[in-house]
Amino acid sequence: MNDIHKPGRPKKILDDNICTVLLTMYETKSTRQIAEEFKVSQPTICKWLKRAREQIQEKQTNGR
Repeated sequence: MNDIHKPGRPKKILDDNICTVLLTMYETKSTRQIAEEFKVSQPTICKWLKRAREQIQEKQTNGR
């Protein structure tokens, strides 16, 4: 069968605004506090922060 679906839950796409907000919030708040505001778990915020840093770094690398 060629119509096999991809397993697992799809990743949440983080746009530039969310990345900037997350990284700005992380300067003054803990991951636990940010998680409470976004109503997600603390490990989820850690993953989002990692992806946000990667996206920002990738844009800076490609922008130069």
